[in-house]
Amino acid sequence: MKNAVLIFTAFAIFAALLLFGCGREMPEPNPRNAEAERAHMTQTAKDAYVYGFPMVLTEITRRYMTNPLPDTGNLSVNQIRHFRSFADDKFDSFTRPDSDAFYSFAWLDLSKEPMLFEIPDTENRYVIFTLINAWNNILASRSNGTKARKFAVTGPKWEGYLPDGFEEYKSDTNTVWLTGIIQVKSVKDEADVKKIQDGIKLYPLSYYGKKYSAAKGRADDTLSVKAPLEQVLSMNISDFFNTFNNLMMNNPPYPDDAQILDRILDLGVAPGMRFDLSTFDFDTQEAFKEIPKWMKDNIEGMKTEASEKGWNYNAGADNYKTDYNLRAKNAYLSLAVNLNNDIVRIYSYVDADKEKYDFSKKYILHFAKEEIPPAEVMWSVCAYNASGYFAKNPIKRFSIGSKDNLKFNTDGSIDIYIQKDNPGKDKQSNWLPSPEGEFSIMLRCYGPKDDLIEGRWKAPAISKAQ
Repeated sequence: MKNAVLIFTAFAIFAALLLFGCGREMPEPNPRNAEAERAHMTQTAKDAYVYGFPMVLTEITRRYMTNPLPDTGNLSVNQIRHFRSFADDKFDSFTRPDSDAFYSFAWLDLSKEPMLFEIPDTENRYVIFTLINAWNNILASRSNGTKARKFAVTGPKWEGYLPDGFEEYKSDTNTVWLTGIIQVKSVKDEADVKKIQDGIKLYPLSYYGKKYSAAKGRADDTLSVKAPLEQVLSMNISDFFNTFNNLMMNNPPYPDDAQILDRILDLGVAPGMRFDLSTFDFDTQEAFKEIPKWMKDNIEGMKTEASEKGWNYNAGADNYKTDYNLRAKNAYLSLAVNLNNDIVRIYSYVDADKEKYDFSKKYILHFAKEEIPPAEVMWSVCAYNASGYFAKNPIKRFSIGSKDNLKFNTDGSIDIYIQKDNPGKDKQSNWLPSPEGEFSIMLRCYGPKDDLIEGRWKAPAISKAQ
């Protein structure tokens, strides 16, 4: 009897609802709400893209630089590669390279054991070795002036003992990029710098005290040979997010990232998850597909943010915390960065008239005597093409600065001539050839003085030549 009452009551309620519905129309979906939801999801996806961009770019760069294809000079993981000449128009491992020193690079895989690293006496040369993790955060940066040094790079889960005399640098990710910059004082100094590079040792902990010969890696001809930045920007949104999801499995987010992780979870962006574009409506899918292009346009727009006299002062390379925009911007502009105390990079994309640099025009960078860059070690100016690489030029000069035989004016000032054509015999020593099309300028200061680090020194604007 009780069950019959319950059934009858449920039927009565259903009938009442049915009659009520017949008497009025059901409300239609509000298109404004749908549009607002789509806009919200798209912005969330953009934030997720910015958050993951440095890690995906770091990984693609690792694959690119450790794929030992013929004629590339690439070496596999846990092997150190020495560049025995200055970066030039053939260098494409990452954007905006340095052309004032010799590079030494190694990509470390710390999942099995620590890697030991030994640096010989560098004979009073300015040498910087930096450890960059999978998130493109700087773990450590050491300037080694003269003494020999030994250190060990250990993974996040490693516990054990290291040989005496080794400093430990513990990484929070198993992937680490070891970058080295060794000062070359002159052409005559190149041979001695190469000897220093030959004295650098990198080997696994298990080979301490033993002879170690790194095994040759196997080339993978299925991997793209396009420049890493180009590869990432051309990835479809599904490949990008799923690559990021997989990378976060072995390189966990930081506790400070809890807020953004909570926001992007509904997208299907999280460690080990799978992003499925088909779960979103058509218009949202189309909006998501445009995000890589939006990212490029966004960074291009950020280039001149807060610029002073056409210069953008890079900052925060040592600790981004939750400043994901700055970390993504730095990764996009120059993946291999250093601490500002070691090297300060200043970018310029527009001249004194706030106009973009144009290959067809001539420019002058005039440093008054009191405006010469405040660097303890050296300073230099480089010009890059629209893609952020060096371009071929008739005198094979890709940087100019204090290491060169610059001609000073009678008042102690310096004029740097940035243009496509030779400015003449009396000015050629101060000529920096400009790349075709639109280009950008970078001023580097090695061993920056406090005036630069603390913001008291500012670079002068670059003017058009008459």
